[in-house]
Amino acid sequence: MTTLKQGMKGDAVKQLQAAIGVTADGNFGPQTAAALKQWQQAHGLAADGVAGAKTWGAIQGGGAPAAGGNGQTPGATPTPAPNPDAIKASFGFVGALAGAIPELKGILDQAIREQWTSDRFIMAMSASNWYRSNADHAREFITLQQVDPATAQANWIRASGDMWTYAWQQGIKLDDNQAAEAAMWKIMNPTATEDATRVHLARTYFNPYQDWNNLTGTAAQAARQIQEIGRNYGWDDWENYDSSRDMLGKIMRGELDVEGFQRQMLDQAKVKYPGLHDQLMAGATVKDLAQPYVDSYSKILEQPTTTINWYDDKLITEALQYRPDNGGNGGKGVESNGVMPIYQFNQKLREDPRWRKTDNAIASTGDLVSQIGKDFGFIGT
Repeated sequence: MTTLKQGMKGDAVKQLQAAIGVTADGNFGPQTAAALKQWQQAHGLAADGVAGAKTWGAIQGGGAPAAGGNGQTPGATPTPAPNPDAIKASFGFVGALAGAIPELKGILDQAIREQWTSDRFIMAMSASNWYRSNADHAREFITLQQVDPATAQANWIRASGDMWTYAWQQGIKLDDNQAAEAAMWKIMNPTATEDATRVHLARTYFNPYQDWNNLTGTAAQAARQIQEIGRNYGWDDWENYDSSRDMLGKIMRGELDVEGFQRQMLDQAKVKYPGLHDQLMAGATVKDLAQPYVDSYSKILEQPTTTINWYDDKLITEALQYRPDNGGNGGKGVESNGVMPIYQFNQKLREDPRWRKTDNAIASTGDLVSQIGKDFGFIGT
């Protein structure tokens, strides 16, 4: 038979899919590759997701290679001891179940270490506290695996594909093994809500420190909201790299919602810009209140508004944090909260060295010279 791998199509792919228990649509996609790896692992073959000669031999009745996948004739040379993955694969779905349930992980580790038989492993599982407290789901699942392994495998593979797709929609990327583990969790928690499923996936597999440009689905939407809300209150996600990633992780894990993040930004802004307290409490953002200063900055220093990072600019920050001296206190003056008047901000802009290089500065200088000339009679009126 032809060697088959992901991306190929045709009748041979349909034959392969039918043999490993997935929908025989003739398209060798990610789900077929994941199912083939699981099938290969369960049959003692190298789980590479490629249907080569050894895989076809096993499918067509030639049997799997000897333990370790070396194809040796029994008795020719000593057969290598099974590796841990092969032992776990021999436990089938129950082994994957143990990997998905923390309480059972110790039993699985001991079974792999001591090379238990499948029957001994299942007996140990059945005696666990977890099994007794989850008896209905566990018995149904283990019974199906024992009496109808083909159906159990097909159900598991289908659930793995569903979980992979759902996780991707949430912005959580799973490899084949993680998708299988997540599917097992879902099989054993059939009443879990969509929110509970998302939270489980996020807590187990989501990495908020990945490149945000590669995020998808719900995670990408949450990241954009963090960026937009943060910048509305003068908090840049890149300058606060660790904090912003921590916030995204909390939102994905259900420990914080977007509204809670916005409240945190509001509280920080009220402390950083005390003169804006009342306007902020009335619903304005710091960005809204900074806009008149941005407009003046753009007009006087002749810079496009899109190039002005108001939350980073010293002049605008000083204007928003302005504390005027209103006199009193024995003539020493008393500072009070407020914002800098626009006329005073404009004056500071014209004191900035950049202003002297602008067209309006040159025009103003020319107007001044002309007026002086008129005043002294050098230039006619």
